[in-house]
Amino acid sequence: MKIKKRYLGIFFGLLVISSVAVVVMKLLSLSVHEVTYIGSNMDRYKGQVTVEIPEMYELVYVVCALTETFQDRTYLLNRDTEYHKEILSNFGPYQNHPLVRKVDKKVRSKRLGRLNQKLLRFDGIRYMFDEKGQIKRSHEYRLGWISLLPVLGINKIREELEDFSRLTQFREFYFAHQKYYSSLIEIEKKLCDFDRIWRWLERQFPERYDSYRVIISPLTGGYHFIQIVKTAKKKKDFKQTIIYVNPPFKGEDLDSVKISALNTRSVFTEIDHSYVNPIAEDFKKDIRTAMEDFKKWNNGNSGYPNPMLTFCEYMTWSVFNLYAWETYDRDAFEYVNQNTETNMVENRRFIKFREFNRQLLHLYQNKIKTQTIGDFFPQIIKWMGNQ
Repeated sequence: MKIKKRYLGIFFGLLVISSVAVVVMKLLSLSVHEVTYIGSNMDRYKGQVTVEIPEMYELVYVVCALTETFQDRTYLLNRDTEYHKEILSNFGPYQNHPLVRKVDKKVRSKRLGRLNQKLLRFDGIRYMFDEKGQIKRSHEYRLGWISLLPVLGINKIREELEDFSRLTQFREFYFAHQKYYSSLIEIEKKLCDFDRIWRWLERQFPERYDSYRVIISPLTGGYHFIQIVKTAKKKKDFKQTIIYVNPPFKGEDLDSVKISALNTRSVFTEIDHSYVNPIAEDFKKDIRTAMEDFKKWNNGNSGYPNPMLTFCEYMTWSVFNLYAWETYDRDAFEYVNQNTETNMVENRRFIKFREFNRQLLHLYQNKIKTQTIGDFFPQIIKWMGNQ
């Protein structure tokens, strides 16, 4: 009897371990992580697009910018600014601080590196300094059981983060740069017509959101993501998209319309995941069948390790080109459309994007008046299955 109990215990132990492993692998493959809004002031967000450089978010990014991981991987860090030079000058002497070494180890992890980066950046808007200079939770968002995984959040490095901030006089640095931060925010709002994006996407897709919250840092490189925020059950309904993207950039030898289009693309191709992904979930089986050999669509790009992630990336970037076709003059559209195709095929290894994009554009340009992009999912998925 004791032997049976022992084996039963081993069996349940293995079952728990395997279940956790499945959950972890599922999380690692997600491009969108849902969080719950638990605050009491959702009305300040409703109907609003906010663009922010939060203090704690910038502190987290400064720490990450000092790690070897961020310095080695060009897509993680924006180095081509005077601001980055200031960061190295002011904070470089502290790159051997225990906090920097700890964060470096976590964000370098092959399995959990990306999730650690996402959680640190998300916590950058969940935590703040109090009047005593201590770090505390804002209690606006709850991440749920994801935070129970072996990932690095601010709650695990709070004391080291406070120590780093004091030693480096980060808060003084942050407040001394308020004028610069404000200028980036205003440029971002001017270049990206968020209200137009919002209206256009909700004409094309069934999803509805109450708020967009855009989070930027002058240090952000090319690693962008979004989070979908919902309220807990039995509470007042509220849906928000939080978008983590790079700051506005200037295009060399480009006119203002093309510069605006390229900057808009950086934001748009994250926002529209919150519209594209829910519909893609409805066609999950069809997508898996059509893209059974998904590596021929992404050339083995390890950031997109399954058909769903690959399909959604194709779709979100192509949807931006549909927006560009309706929004910009022909010259600007031709420029940004070709630029997008070249970037996706040659730089990001989505090797069939050019054909996909032109097929979706053809469907959209020849649609009947009542059709929306959401109506074209069955056709584009069938087209992919025939390739």
